[in-house]
Amino acid sequence: MVNLEKWNAMPTYIKMLNIGSEVSRTIKYHEEKSQYAEISLFRVLEMIDITTVKGFSGNWELCRVRELICDLVINGNTANNSGLKSYFNYFGMTRV
Repeated sequence: MVNLEKWNAMPTYIKMLNIGSEVSRTIKYHEEKSQYAEISLFRVLEMIDITTVKGFSGNWELCRVRELICDLVINGNTANNSGLKSYFNYFGMTRV
């Protein structure tokens, strides 16, 4: 469970880095066919759900990430893995 008080106190780019880290972990676990892929997926979904709030301009992007990561784990569609990783790498490079 994510601590809501701490999560809401974080700047958006830090939240995105945390989500990106968990997305990368989910992709890695899925590629390894690990039992932890589903657990990691649920954590990503939780982070996305508590980040998407009324008035946040990036909601549509987070919803698309949510859709793609679910498609990966549930349907095995790996076509967007590199795109997901690249998307979150951007946040790491912009705020150092």
